[in-house]
Amino acid sequence: MAGMPGVIETVRFIRPGAKGFQGFIDYMDRDEAVRNEHFNEYSAYSPVNYDDSLTAVERNQDSEFKKFNDYMGNPYKTDALFSAYSDQLSLEDRQKMKSYFTQAQDAKSPLWQIVYSFDNNWLVDHEMLNPKTNELDTKKIYAATRESINKLEEKSGLKGQWTGAVHYNTDNIHVHVGYVERNPTREWIHYQDKQKRALSGWQFKGSLKKNDIKASKAKFVNQLLELEPQLTKSQNLMKEILHDAGKNGSEFFNQQYKDVTAALIEKLPANRSKWAYGHAEKNGFKNELDKLSNLYLNTQQPKQLEQLKNSLRPISQEYERAYGNPNNKPTYEQNKLYGKDGLYYKFGNSILKILKEEVPEQVTQYNAKNISPAEAERLTGQSQSPGTQAKPNDPLKNVPVIINEIDLAAQAVEQELKNFQTARPKFEKTIQQVIERPAFNNETQNNQLNSKTNVDHERPGHRLPPNLNQQLNQASDQEVTAEKKNHSNQVQRQRAALVDRRAMISKQGSQNNTMYSMRRIVGMLTGNLGAVQAEITSQQRKRSMEKAQN
Repeated sequence: MAGMPGVIETVRFIRPGAKGFQGFIDYMDRDEAVRNEHFNEYSAYSPVNYDDSLTAVERNQDSEFKKFNDYMGNPYKTDALFSAYSDQLSLEDRQKMKSYFTQAQDAKSPLWQIVYSFDNNWLVDHEMLNPKTNELDTKKIYAATRESINKLEEKSGLKGQWTGAVHYNTDNIHVHVGYVERNPTREWIHYQDKQKRALSGWQFKGSLKKNDIKASKAKFVNQLLELEPQLTKSQNLMKEILHDAGKNGSEFFNQQYKDVTAALIEKLPANRSKWAYGHAEKNGFKNELDKLSNLYLNTQQPKQLEQLKNSLRPISQEYERAYGNPNNKPTYEQNKLYGKDGLYYKFGNSILKILKEEVPEQVTQYNAKNISPAEAERLTGQSQSPGTQAKPNDPLKNVPVIINEIDLAAQAVEQELKNFQTARPKFEKTIQQVIERPAFNNETQNNQLNSKTNVDHERPGHRLPPNLNQQLNQASDQEVTAEKKNHSNQVQRQRAALVDRRAMISKQGSQNNTMYSMRRIVGMLTGNLGAVQAEITSQQRKRSMEKAQN
């Protein structure tokens, strides 16, 4: 069939009580000619067994049955059975395998029939089929089948045995594999089929995940085409590019990239959880991120990038021929460069990780609230029409307008520090007084009062009431209690003031750190931190002169 893919893999399964299952077992120990003659009796793809078989591709419709039946048809020749451990099963081996399949049927295992169908022209182009003698490179076919079944077992968790045979057709040679589990590992489910009601009921699940079958086919094709070394090479090149970019993250703030980096920062959302390549297009910063990735890769790693593309291109062309692409989907090369988990996807996430560490949150919050897209383009120099050359700008030309906010915040912090330095001596003196103040002693106070009473008693002409001592003692106790309470309140107030002052100092220190980070980012974006600081100082002096004149 002209234009068909080079390789097609499909999987169907038959329930244990179906005729097709029993037919597969019955003909296992027969010779090739007999099995070839009775192919339709045990093939899950023949019209005879249509009502007893289902596609094993999970969530797929059974609409492709006729197409694969046409591909396979009635073979004019069938090779000997082969398996995971033998290229040609002996009669004894076939009888043992027949016994295993019978036990699997008794255990209610599904019979999976996996078919690898070829475009014979594809086999000829890859020197696996001699067009004159019709001789097939079965060694390579058998090896690829084993690798593919191993991958299917690895992905799906199947643990069973299988046999396979090559069937020859005029246009489409195919490999037919039967697989069962003597001890079923699949889930026991109640299956309902509205079209084939006879297939409904309790049974081991026969459907397999689509991605598991795709992985099995990919392994089959890679083994046939011997692509594993090329795939490994391209993977290593991609890792090398990403590793080098991670080591040189500070490059994004240098003169060569600062404008593009500033344009990206302007577009980033305030919500930092959205700083990922998967959210880039929806949140409107994908173009800026790809532009920065492109610029960096083509200036810092042009050789590695070209090597990667040259490595991916032949693999992509082979896949295009093997799998076909009737819907014009992105090629393997395009997916590896621009698709999910491709180079630009991973590289973009590396850039965003660096920006998360370097850009203060206040910057993106300010951008999200105050800067329109048009203003962001103007500030980052992206609104320039194509073909025009940018005029030389002063160092602050492309700095975001947040520079004024940084200046005002820095002034506020400096004023707070001045206020604290002014009040600090008095504050420290008060704390020292509280610490050194002696504690009250009730006994000493009472002795002093009693001594005073005795002196007053000895004065001539004084008549003191008999209960004077008791009254004085009560007054003394009240005075002591009030003094203690007053002292305790004063200590608590001083401690509270100390805690508040320490909190203020901590807050000011945090503000200082934030101001430092913000100044540093602005300085990196302009490539000249000294110019930024000089401009701030100039503005401060200008305001001071205006105040002095007024």
